Amino acid sequence: MSRRIILTRAKSARAAEPDEIRIRTGLSSNRVIIRRDSASALALAKEKARAQDLILVTGSLYLAGEILRETGFTEKDGLF
Repeated sequence: MSRRIILTRAKSARAAEPDEIRIRTGLSSNRVIIRRDSASALALAKEKARAQDLILVTGSLYLAGEILRETGFTEKDGLF
């Protein structure tokens, strides 16, 4: 199980608010950190991760695409 969970919102009109996700999932607020955009969520995850940690991104394809762009992956990398 993860030590912390970072919730964010994709840049989509249909995206759920991170506060609503936390409430609906019943996650403890002391394990959850909310960031309003994917770039700041990823930056925080990288900052908090130890060398042996895994950063797992889950959610919509919109969010996954935002994170991939943020990390510098492109179509040339064969991920799109």
